[in-house]
Amino acid sequence: MNNTKYIEIHRGRVARMLNACWPEFGVSLSRPSQYGWLANVFFEMDVPHIWRSNTRIPESRFWHVFAIAASKASVNGRIIVFHDGHAGWRGDGRGEVSRFLALDGVDVAVDFMKKRAYYSRSQWEYGRKSDNYYLFFPDEKMLAAFTHHGEFYCFSRNKDMLLAMGKTFFRNRLSVKYSF
Repeated sequence: MNNTKYIEIHRGRVARMLNACWPEFGVSLSRPSQYGWLANVFFEMDVPHIWRSNTRIPESRFWHVFAIAASKASVNGRIIVFHDGHAGWRGDGRGEVSRFLALDGVDVAVDFMKKRAYYSRSQWEYGRKSDNYYLFFPDEKMLAAFTHHGEFYCFSRNKDMLLAMGKTFFRNRLSVKYSF
């Protein structure tokens, strides 16, 4: 798979890791329809987050700035990537790639998302295949959500981390909105 090192991870383990970070949620990844999509759980609990719409910028520009912002916010360690299970991963017509993967580092995760996620302008503008995608940073207790409408949300109780990411977006002439 394009020389990307990844480890398949079980849905139950990801749910336990999410619940360890946010125990009051009781998140179950086997029944996302209960909330519509996973980010709604975070909205319900009023978790601080930043938001932006990516519908008017090239996908490559967003991913470049996101990687810089995550690095400036001192995000490191293993990152869990997953999707809601609607469109899956690009180029994965035979179920070759697990829905839940652990990747080493921001650059590897961003590269994987650029190549494999249906998260691009052409997908949401022209009604093509799409999905909601997530990057979960267990060490930082942070969840980045990418919607099938081209929106980006980053949830964390660490407001300083969110501010650092937001400032990096602003320095790169991309606006974000804060909700905290």
